[in-house]
Amino acid sequence: MNYKIDKNNSIIEYDNSVFETFLIEDGHPFFFDKHLNRLEKACNDLFDLKINKKSIKAFLYNNIPKNGKFGGRLVCSIDGCILSFRDVKYNESGFLDLSSIIRSSNDKKYLYKTNDYLERLIELNKARKSGFLDTIYLNEKGFVTSCSIANIYFIKSGIIHIPALKNGLLNGIVREVIIKSNDCIEGDYTIDDFIHSDGIFISNSLIEILKVEGIRENNIICDQKTLNKINESYYLEKEIDRRKCFG
Repeated sequence: MNYKIDKNNSIIEYDNSVFETFLIEDGHPFFFDKHLNRLEKACNDLFDLKINKKSIKAFLYNNIPKNGKFGGRLVCSIDGCILSFRDVKYNESGFLDLSSIIRSSNDKKYLYKTNDYLERLIELNKARKSGFLDTIYLNEKGFVTSCSIANIYFIKSGIIHIPALKNGLLNGIVREVIIKSNDCIEGDYTIDDFIHSDGIFISNSLIEILKVEGIRENNIICDQKTLNKINESYYLEKEIDRRKCFG
């Protein structure tokens, strides 16, 4: 398999590919083993493609920025692996829109990160032009799945509620860490469940955990005490991961 460094082009430019994005701080790629495992599963499931995780880790380690905070992206296809880096810049908070696109819970493209990403980029751009952070997708049964580039959660009575994977969504790496470290319930939730909650937050590997102010015109007051506990448990897992020997 070929390996190269490239600029951070739009993912839709890479045909028949899967990718992972991950956070880098001062030379450490957080939860990279988890990202590699998911990448391996996607390559095998979608393209019957085998990857060499040891070689990929060595390639990353030899090229990773040693100072500063970056978003890393690894794209894999039958042609090889392409690694790129970019600055990480996200808003601190905001509101979410609701997409008019209905997702199919059986569509594999929502279970992985693939180059079939144009729909999500268009919806994200539309939401941001209207002043929103992101947009929420429902599936054919009317249940919340995720945002265009993030998993979504709500808090109720101190418990975290998360859309179940069967509804058609990516099992995010931060999502896995949150489930491991907190009291969580996965289920089938409507948009009303989120609106009438004690707080909403979203996550992905680059924004990490981000509080949401509301959905469209609905302002939602956050249970800050519970959110603080979630953040504390997440940063503890980050520190554990940082201390692991890379390679």
